[in-house]
Amino acid sequence: MDKRSEIIQGSNSAREIMREARRRFKETLKLNPVAAYVALANTHCLLIRRYMSWWQWLSALSHMACAMGHAKNASLIAAQTSIGLTADETDVVARIFAKSPWWLGGDRAVALSFLYMALYLGKDPGMKPHTRALMLMTLAEIEVDFGDEDNGWKHYQEAVGLCPEIESECHGFGINL
Repeated sequence: MDKRSEIIQGSNSAREIMREARRRFKETLKLNPVAAYVALANTHCLLIRRYMSWWQWLSALSHMACAMGHAKNASLIAAQTSIGLTADETDVVARIFAKSPWWLGGDRAVALSFLYMALYLGKDPGMKPHTRALMLMTLAEIEVDFGDEDNGWKHYQEAVGLCPEIESECHGFGINL
């Protein structure tokens, strides 16, 4: 487990987690700015869960706004350069766009386009089964919310159909489910 995972999963303070995330952001920014922004956005998303109590909602909102800003930066840089988004990065960015409220910049239609492009148009042969399943579930949630329940359930079923592949992937890493 890398240091980032240990810090986030441990009982460390949000200040420590963000200090480590910002340090990694600075290290990665010149090499791959898209990956740097996505990693920082993902860290903010992970911290939102810590502040779901009603008396901490301002902190959760602040992290959500930061995650949305970093996700937008990543998608803009990816669109303007030849770097592009990997499947894992697309999953993170699409989930942030889908889960953020419209008044923070969230847009489910944008998330939908990211997901369709990654899943069906620009099929990445190296996409991991669990990444595909997560994207399919996000896509299904959006479609159900838009009223297309039939298509949403098809995507859920496709995600469930990936369970044997995900289990074999986990066994390859020595993880028993």
